[in-house]
Amino acid sequence: MGGYRVHAVLAAAALAVAACESSSPSPPPLAPDAGGDAAVDRFDTSAIVLDEEPGAASCRLSADRRDLLVRVRNDGDERSPVLAVEVATVGTPYALRVAAMELAPGAGAELAFDRGPVAGFGDGWEYEITIDPEGVQGPPRRLASGRCGDLRSRATAAMRVLRGWYDVETGLWNRNEWWRGANMLEATIDHARETGASDHLDLIANTFAKASGRVVNTTADPPYVISNGNFLNDFYDDEGWWALAWVKAYDLTHRDEYLAMAKTIFAAITEGWTVDCGGGVFWRTPHHAKNAISNELFLTLAARLHLRTPGDAGPGSYLDWARLEWAWFRASGMITAEHDVVDGLSTSCAPGGHAYTYNQGVILGGLVELWRATGDTALLDEAEAIAATALVKMTSADGVFIEAVCDANRSCDDGDGVQFKGVFVRNLALLDEVRPRAAYRAFLIRQSDAIWTQARSEADQLGKYWQGPFDHADASRQSSALDALTAAVRAADVNLALRGSAVGSAACNGSQTADRAIDGSARLDSKWCSGGMAGQTLQVDLGAVRTVVGIRVRHAGAGGEDPGWNTRDFEVEVSADGQAWSRVVTVAGNREDVTTRWIPAVDARLVRLHVTRAQTRDDFPAARIYELEVLGVGHGPYVFRRR
Repeated sequence: MGGYRVHAVLAAAALAVAACESSSPSPPPLAPDAGGDAAVDRFDTSAIVLDEEPGAASCRLSADRRDLLVRVRNDGDERSPVLAVEVATVGTPYALRVAAMELAPGAGAELAFDRGPVAGFGDGWEYEITIDPEGVQGPPRRLASGRCGDLRSRATAAMRVLRGWYDVETGLWNRNEWWRGANMLEATIDHARETGASDHLDLIANTFAKASGRVVNTTADPPYVISNGNFLNDFYDDEGWWALAWVKAYDLTHRDEYLAMAKTIFAAITEGWTVDCGGGVFWRTPHHAKNAISNELFLTLAARLHLRTPGDAGPGSYLDWARLEWAWFRASGMITAEHDVVDGLSTSCAPGGHAYTYNQGVILGGLVELWRATGDTALLDEAEAIAATALVKMTSADGVFIEAVCDANRSCDDGDGVQFKGVFVRNLALLDEVRPRAAYRAFLIRQSDAIWTQARSEADQLGKYWQGPFDHADASRQSSALDALTAAVRAADVNLALRGSAVGSAACNGSQTADRAIDGSARLDSKWCSGGMAGQTLQVDLGAVRTVVGIRVRHAGAGGEDPGWNTRDFEVEVSADGQAWSRVVTVAGNREDVTTRWIPAVDARLVRLHVTRAQTRDDFPAARIYELEVLGVGHGPYVFRRR
């Protein structure tokens, strides 16, 4: 395997500081080479030092997190020549280099190294910085070493903490978190999909089993009923949250009972639709008022159920309900001329109330899903206008998301509002998927950075105020912040296959088709299976030419099957146009559950896996791929060299 061609530029100013741990030792200068031509006048590279503020970490990332920034200074008495500076990534074959300009005595320069080939592949990125790695001026000199935390590791740490509040007996968080519990379940599902981690998937089935019946809050005085069964109670918005969670659970696990539950809940919500105020769903029963959140959830749910129900059409269909809801909501006045979404309608049907972050968020998801169903781009235009308003009105001066109604004066209590901001960011990530914007990506990553550096305890507990300081911990704070950390992973596009489409050799059965290998689920029954001992192919279309830097294949063992059925011998090829193909991976004799291979960065739209021997065992021969991940981070271009 080769290394990389490096794209590196000189940065003009210090940029955002990332969360990382590093050490910057200053090893004793190495003596110049005593051999060779004594007439050669060599520069003493020990004069080049890291130019960092006292106590500052040497791991600093650019605002878009794509470059590692290294600031050096000439502490010597003479002008330095042009020196190569190398960043080598520990445990990988990658070494990135940039030429530092000539530096006058006392002068400094900031160098930027594209970290794309290695970001997102593990829980952290360890690196070493070396001056003059080719030894032009004398023996190479190691200047520093460090470790950067990446976006995925943050989300993984936050999810571990969130699980600590989960109550196995009730299937809820803190024993009785109800509508917020649905959001916590969504955060758990999103984390699994975006990071590929399967550690917490057992919570889905347990919650379904334990919380689907009659639920009573026994910790209250007096106790009261939370749910009458089937995740139904007196609040249509509570029911909407649970229905959306079960749609996501279905998408991840492909278990029909979860989708059936979402449809049961949807039918109950339709009973809240009346002609009062011209239509719309009430907030609760007995009928009290019509507000934004219950109708936004109803819109999103109707559109998502349509997309998952073959043949859904005509009066009374999910699509019909979605269109009816959007037409009413748009005319209700709850979306203002400035594209704020206010809280609801009065008893006289007048729009009003605060503009909470979650109301700005759920509507984004509803409009995206209705666009998927209809192709009407005006829906995305409206979503972008609402998002733009929120990013202006609901952020601090340094770009951190706030609950504008109350965060500025810290007046919010510990009630429902703690959950709101996470709802917005996960829906903004959904909009970014179909209308990618640099501003969205920068915003989502900025929230991750702010939470991790300003609102986190030493135990990785995350506070309510993302701009900091950390206040205190609970499950709602943690899951809302986890939504932001996971949304940043999604925006970083680590696994490009999640946004693509797949075709493959004939499936073992109708539930094991090629699309199951790129759905983000590597557990339960979500796999591509194609019978035979050899010759199967699986091809992924990324939808556009992207820079691919790695391949990860999750085999039978990753899904809980016998490791003897892991794909033994296979090849991976890539193509930009479907005509010219290049082989980038060859694996023989594999026995691992998960195979990860970094490759020389290549621009490709199509990725094709070809099985040359399906498994080690001889029984039930078939290719079984639970997930084919196409890893693509960074902006290139690259060259590679062998370390």
